[in-house]
Amino acid sequence: MSVHIAFCDDEESVLMLYRLMFSEEVNSNILKLSLFSKGADLLIELERDHSIVAIISDINMPEMDGFELLGKVSSKYPDLIKYICSAYEREDFKNKAEALRIKHYFSKPIDMDFMKEKIQNDLLAIGEKVKFFI
Repeated sequence: MSVHIAFCDDEESVLMLYRLMFSEEVNSNILKLSLFSKGADLLIELERDHSIVAIISDINMPEMDGFELLGKVSSKYPDLIKYICSAYEREDFKNKAEALRIKHYFSKPIDMDFMKEKIQNDLLAIGEKVKFFI
């Protein structure tokens, strides 16, 4: 059975990068990947599909930013692993991420191997048996 993770970013090119980054894991049925360009759509999916175990979100998005999204996720689904990504190395962003108990703050441009390793290790820590292609 594959592990289900979701990415939320308003930039289609970034979502395509995530799809490419995890293509071997998806094709090998290690991972199920869901991609969302709007936080509201991800929240709807969480109501419908309880198999998602981790969420990776951008911070700066229209309508609902990543902090608002992950705040709502934290309230309703406290056990989900949460990550946030930003092109900005701002201390206030890092403090917000810490307050929301976000597992890791990834700075853009993202070192994809580092991201995969962090996610894999966090999934292993909660008992998911995964081995990503790094």
